[in-house]
Amino acid sequence: MGRPEVFARPPLASAMALPLLVLWLLSAGVSGRLTQPLPRVFLSFEGLNRARLRSSDTPEPPPPPPALIMLHFYSTSARTPPLVMRDFVRLRSHDSLLKDVYPVARGFQDIHINCRDPSDPELLQTSPRSERLTDSKTPDLLSAGDLQASQSFEHYSISDKAMDYRILQMDEDQDRMYVGCKDHVLSVDINNITHGTLKVSWPASTSKIEECQMAGKDPTHGCGNFIRVVQPYNRTHLFMCGSGAYSPVCVYVNRGRRPEEQVFHIDSRTESGKGRCSFNPQVNTVSVMLNQELFSGMYIDFMGTDAAIFRSLTRRNAVRTDQHNSKWLSEPIFIDAHLIPDGTDPNDAKLYFFFRERLTDNNGNTKNIHTMVARVCPSDIGGQRSLVNKWTTFLKARMVCSVLEEDGTETHFDELENVFLLETDQPKSLLVFGVFTSTSSVFKGSAVCVYNMADILTVFNGPFAHRDGPNFQWVAFQGRIPYPRPGTCPGGAFTPDIQTTKEFPDDVVTFVRNHPVMFNPIYPVGRRPLVVRTNADYKYTSVAVDQVMASDGNYQVLFLGTDRGTIQKVIVLPTNHSLHEDLILEELEVFKNQAPVTNLRISPKKQQLYVSSEFGVSQVSLHRCHAYGSACADCCLARDPYCAWDGLSCSRFYPTSKSVF
Repeated sequence: MGRPEVFARPPLASAMALPLLVLWLLSAGVSGRLTQPLPRVFLSFEGLNRARLRSSDTPEPPPPPPALIMLHFYSTSARTPPLVMRDFVRLRSHDSLLKDVYPVARGFQDIHINCRDPSDPELLQTSPRSERLTDSKTPDLLSAGDLQASQSFEHYSISDKAMDYRILQMDEDQDRMYVGCKDHVLSVDINNITHGTLKVSWPASTSKIEECQMAGKDPTHGCGNFIRVVQPYNRTHLFMCGSGAYSPVCVYVNRGRRPEEQVFHIDSRTESGKGRCSFNPQVNTVSVMLNQELFSGMYIDFMGTDAAIFRSLTRRNAVRTDQHNSKWLSEPIFIDAHLIPDGTDPNDAKLYFFFRERLTDNNGNTKNIHTMVARVCPSDIGGQRSLVNKWTTFLKARMVCSVLEEDGTETHFDELENVFLLETDQPKSLLVFGVFTSTSSVFKGSAVCVYNMADILTVFNGPFAHRDGPNFQWVAFQGRIPYPRPGTCPGGAFTPDIQTTKEFPDDVVTFVRNHPVMFNPIYPVGRRPLVVRTNADYKYTSVAVDQVMASDGNYQVLFLGTDRGTIQKVIVLPTNHSLHEDLILEELEVFKNQAPVTNLRISPKKQQLYVSSEFGVSQVSLHRCHAYGSACADCCLARDPYCAWDGLSCSRFYPTSKSVF
């Protein structure tokens, strides 16, 4: 083979499309995303028909032929041998050049690209990672046994029976996590969930279990005390509620001031949980504790027909959503709730409730599932004459997660399953990650959409929805909007002279009762999902995200729970035209019986992920760099942003002040 042809950064007009494409993607396409100096690129060709590479008359370069690209990487360090990596990737499309070639070039000075025919048997035989030439999106599953052997996995359960370990409440200040399950509350050490576990047994009373069974409820999955609320009340106590065999109950639990005290016991009489926890344990209850007041999204009655967002456990009056008003709530399934700041004034912070609900179409017939987010002001005490003991600041908007097909049709993932909030330096830059599914008869799949908090605020500050009757189309409200703007919190930056919601003018309260829905939907960043899975034998159930500083920039690593008891570790790589393509770094079996993952909690501080299912809680490290092998090529091709080649082994990458990103 002759000396490689050396190309500088080429002009946009070139006689050869592939070199043009390679250099344009590597220089123009990446330089906008990474501040790291780009490596020099050297190209040569072997066994390829150059005639197929000629540029066409069209301004866009033609698709390259199928080929294998042999990569030679050269280190920037004079202390290491010049050639420190050689491997092969399959060239399938324009996008794959940026996705497959550049990310593995982290920290290297020169890249030699040798294009060869894919049918060359010698090339396939000599590739050290030929298994990476397949198009499979999912890597081999790392079993629970292999995870255990790697010393990066722990599992804990009370028994072999299904106990529904659904509620996970982190307390990183005390290095504890509180777990709510059937008839028990656990306090586990987040360093190792199998060490020093404290347990409170809290079953339903015998009489309540008998009444539950007499009512025809499921003895196993209904007639027990399923813990659904675990919230910190003060420095020493937790407030907990359970379904109580279809008779909700609540207690205070003493957890002590310091973890070394090993204190964990019920410290109060049982009190009613009505308005705090759903009767049916199979119906989600979401909750937030704020200033010793409990805010819950749940069903307030035995029959499960009266859904409410409710404030209880308060010295003030209890407040709830307008009862049996389908404009406010329509058969909701609550998913999560969070307090989110709105500006610098703490009085403007609002509680956001994420849920999906069934809404009738314009003909009043079919009920379609939509994902919604509603918000209220925590200081809301209801109206003076209208909406007495009801929220006067309640507003909601639809969240859209959909894929636009080439033919213009839009496929919606309408069923929200899980939410994760990723904090940033600015409150308005907070990111909301949502796992969505679609279970229609013609289409099944999962997607992850990410929303910018600034976009959510824009929708809530936008036009209100209005329609003249149930059979009319929704339109933007064109009339006069009263002052202060509906949904504004009293005592905030815009209403400093209004101290309580009882001081709101009547027209403001009436407007909220009749126009609680925003006209514009909330679209994800880029108006498309970050991750999409269709026609797969699994669906996503939950998500947690870690912001990772790697050797070549910052990455968002997604940990996605599935309904087959696994965790997929996913990164999203940029392609051209502002698109993204996800890459599954690894898939981990965290439950041997394929029990669906019900919840995830992540601790960037401990570098650990905590996973729950009906059958227990598992703990897994965020990274297993040693599992990528002892060769530099294997370490780099893994593309795991947690890991880097340190000259001797594949190890955890720790950024330093001298690092350049």
